[in-house]
Amino acid sequence: MGAFTRRDSPWWWLYIPTAPKGQQKIKTAIPIGFTPAEKKDAKRAAETLFATKLLQAGKVAEGFHVEPDAILFTAWAATYQAQEIPKHRGAYRERQMLPRLVAWFGDLALTTAPQTWISRADAYRESRLTTPTTVEHYGGKKGKPHAFPTPKPRTVNREVNFLQQMLTCAVEKKLVATSPLWGYKGLKGGPIRRRLTPGDEEERLLPMLAPDDKAIYLIARDGLVRLGDAIDARRPDDFGTTFYFPLTKNGDPVTIPITARLRAALDAVPIDPLKPEWYFPRRRRAVKEEDRTRGYIKAIARACRDAQPPIPYGKKRGGLTFHWSTRTTGATRMIRTGGDGVIADVAKIGGWRDTGVLMEIYQQTVTTDMQRIAELASGAPVVTPAPKPAKSRLRRVK
Repeated sequence: MGAFTRRDSPWWWLYIPTAPKGQQKIKTAIPIGFTPAEKKDAKRAAETLFATKLLQAGKVAEGFHVEPDAILFTAWAATYQAQEIPKHRGAYRERQMLPRLVAWFGDLALTTAPQTWISRADAYRESRLTTPTTVEHYGGKKGKPHAFPTPKPRTVNREVNFLQQMLTCAVEKKLVATSPLWGYKGLKGGPIRRRLTPGDEEERLLPMLAPDDKAIYLIARDGLVRLGDAIDARRPDDFGTTFYFPLTKNGDPVTIPITARLRAALDAVPIDPLKPEWYFPRRRRAVKEEDRTRGYIKAIARACRDAQPPIPYGKKRGGLTFHWSTRTTGATRMIRTGGDGVIADVAKIGGWRDTGVLMEIYQQTVTTDMQRIAELASGAPVVTPAPKPAKSRLRRVK
């Protein structure tokens, strides 16, 4: 195909048929131009670059030594998408973020000066925080235009962190000496108030779920396991009082205690004779993990609708959402019950490497010690509640 242009890009592109798979399409830093003279010069430059790249790819294919050129981020992104993202449990979200990052940073080389990368990252964050995302056909080809609100700083930080993750991987692959965004600090954002699920809602929700879906919910709620990991639960990893998850989202194995109600829920899940090693083969029918989790979330939404009275579902309505109702609620109640001394144990159950993340995001509680300190600082007397009298075990004789 050679040098070509695209309607959605102001740059010239190259197609190198002999390049490795995933690196055949290359976005150049050559603009298409506006005037006839600019367009003619740009086309000539793109064709010259194509000839150089084609020759280089041919030498590599024939085994000749070729000094590597500066690798553009767009080329590294294609390689990263093909080789690294499939290894990650958060692959679905990373694939969503990648095109936006390529559009902004694709023309930069991995060896471009850090000042340029930092300036571009600053502009990216400013644009994301001030520009709504518009989808021309929301929900399908016949869908109407829809504008999403601007993201919160936490969302933008997640995207930039992913960019930094990609650059760090390039360092590990020895494609560049240091990451041009090393030490780049994230935006400061206010804490997110996450909705906890009251006990009465949980009691109304659980009977509305099928036996396997109920067990998945309780693995996440009592064991603080992420949804994708819960769906992948295997029967050989069930040891009666503990459950072992060999591979979690952060890459570390975890062992969770099995509560009495989780034990009963697991025992109620029938064994599939075709796939006896899996606890939840029905939820594993979809090939992609994102499709599996999406199907389960729809089941939760239906259960909320069918509960009596119905349970509000969705963040926009201030209702129940799966992750907040399981890991958030479970971790918070564990800390409320056990106090600050159990934070390390809760982090171990949930697979959090950093207890600070657990404290910041998941513990939405005011402990007794926190209340006591606040009262002392206010000057008000601290009243210790009197212990309740023990109830007599003697039966009254009528």
